[in-house]
Amino acid sequence: MTKSDLRKSLAARAAAIPAKTRRANSEKIARAVLESDVYRQAKSVFIYVSMPTEPDTRPILADALCSGKRVYVPKCADKHTMLAVEIKSLADLVPGVWGIPEPARVPEPYVPPAIDLAVVPCVGASPNGARLGHGAGYYDRFFENCETYKLCLCFADLLTDEIPMLPHDTPMDGVITENTLP
Repeated sequence: MTKSDLRKSLAARAAAIPAKTRRANSEKIARAVLESDVYRQAKSVFIYVSMPTEPDTRPILADALCSGKRVYVPKCADKHTMLAVEIKSLADLVPGVWGIPEPARVPEPYVPPAIDLAVVPCVGASPNGARLGHGAGYYDRFFENCETYKLCLCFADLLTDEIPMLPHDTPMDGVITENTLP
């Protein structure tokens, strides 16, 4: 199966998850992240702002902001470049190019931050860390120049061993689902 076909199949599965189930599973995923050693020990976190079919990251963002961690979220600088931009509050976010909330501004001069933990979205993932993104390559290019622990959030219904990995694809260090024990 091609990545494109797999993306379509997994997107259909994601859309079929009932809203009530998605909310309950998102809460379990957030709890597993918040109780993980890698999160608790991280002083800086790079975390995506979730879209409706993804595990909800807002509880993780809120906790990271309240607990004094440095919090960075993705900002698409152009069609090929994603930056990690620090926020101090969820109010710092505005709708971005793809409709995804992102920081309104990039600090001048921009200096790539040191990041202890990256929380990464996916269309689907494998239990061993293969990740299928949306196909634009932003995260793969971002991780070429960023050494960090990469944690992918994925609903268990979207786990599959069928994800083809190409040389430029970045494997995740961990995958958390609603079935992950803290």
